[in-house]
Amino acid sequence: CAGPAIREVQESTRRAANQGFSRLRVCKWLTEKVSMAELGCRQAVLRNVCDRLLKVSADQRPRTLKAFSHFARHALKVRAYTVRPTDLLPYLDGVSVKAADTLQSRSRYPPCFPEMLEPFPERQAAAVKASWDRISLRDASVGVQMRWIESAAIVERAYAAEPVVAALCSLGILTQSSTSLDCESLLDEHYSEYFSASQCIPSRPWSEVVCRTSRTVQLPGICAGTFVGKGGVGVKTMQARLMQQAGKCRLLPLSLKLKASKRPSVLPAWSPGWVELELSWPQDNLEGEASQRAKACTDKLAASLRAHVAQLYVQQLAQNAQRREQRALVFGEAGRKFHHARLLQRASKQQARDGGAVRGLELPPYDISGKMTVGRGQLAQRRRAAQREKRQRMLRAWAVLEFGRGGRHVRGDARRLLKHVAVCRDEKAADEALRHVESCCNVGRPGLQRSEGRRSVPRRGQRSTCGRGRGERAALMLKVGATGEAW
Repeated sequence: CAGPAIREVQESTRRAANQGFSRLRVCKWLTEKVSMAELGCRQAVLRNVCDRLLKVSADQRPRTLKAFSHFARHALKVRAYTVRPTDLLPYLDGVSVKAADTLQSRSRYPPCFPEMLEPFPERQAAAVKASWDRISLRDASVGVQMRWIESAAIVERAYAAEPVVAALCSLGILTQSSTSLDCESLLDEHYSEYFSASQCIPSRPWSEVVCRTSRTVQLPGICAGTFVGKGGVGVKTMQARLMQQAGKCRLLPLSLKLKASKRPSVLPAWSPGWVELELSWPQDNLEGEASQRAKACTDKLAASLRAHVAQLYVQQLAQNAQRREQRALVFGEAGRKFHHARLLQRASKQQARDGGAVRGLELPPYDISGKMTVGRGQLAQRRRAAQREKRQRMLRAWAVLEFGRGGRHVRGDARRLLKHVAVCRDEKAADEALRHVESCCNVGRPGLQRSEGRRSVPRRGQRSTCGRGRGERAALMLKVGATGEAW
């Protein structure tokens, strides 16, 4: 039966709370001989005041008792649902039998300790009866009558600011002098230290106090988008399926929520996320084996959710594998076409006897980059440097052919150019190549194609820093020693 189990939980909770109350025993206002309900309301008003103060910055908190009274006027009022709803039935006329029986069954399991319950105040009886007659709830439905009676089973208390401030000062949370009040020393640590284990009174009607249980399922990163769906369609569909499955647990009315956690931006895209399955139901359904059925139902729903996530994961893995296979096929086909074209090009060059001569007559373009690179780009840099040198030597060779003068190596380049023309069998290609060289050559300005001649100073002698070779380093050291110059 659920009754002994609930009482056992309440007893353990009461023992834990009594251990936490030792921190509050230094406050005289909390150690007076009052009822459990009054003590819970006093602790509640201290919590409310501290919450109100912590919501604003330290420089905006009140500094006088009058300012504190105005600042915490709403926090000084406590509404406690510590009255059994059945205590209101003798004052109300026309309550349906079904509503009275349901309220009687709900009163068996209050949302607080039985010691905290108190009788309905006689001073509120007349007002409640007048409100019941004014609204004319005699002919209302059972649900409307129950909700109204539960919302009216309340005790309101209003506390003055002086005892509340004195209690907070005795706890060391606030500091008060004759004319001022210091609230800047209040910290979150004080709240957790003094009020974490304090007694909690019901602040809502008993039917609104719900029980919750949750399960967490891991969600792989590759299937998170498929699980959520466009506009949340995937989550809503799965939630509807789980809600339909949870309808068999006989916990109506119940609520089911799916919460997918967002992946932090600092984590990689493949890191997993989490899906939280939360099931809640009103406390009045907690009868007999309802709690065990709720936990078993939550386990079944979590297993269904886990199976759904696993199915999405397998489908996403299959799609990724198919996508990789298609990409490999496309790249393979492009590679085969490339190598086939290169083989045909190589074969055509090998079959053409004058292929070298045709390539020798090709003038490289003028816009070849001269940017220096390192690493893997050195091979391409050497190729570009060779192309620039070939263009310069071909233009100088054509200038020698036009003017008949030039250095020895320039005349050798001219003879090589004429040899390529003589060997080439395709006269049309040779004529086009020569006309292109002629159009690019500045015949009217032969100074642009004149030979540099032999260098008066070798490149190695022009260096100002020490190279890698031992000979260069030794030559530089001898030069410095002979001239007396600095490095």
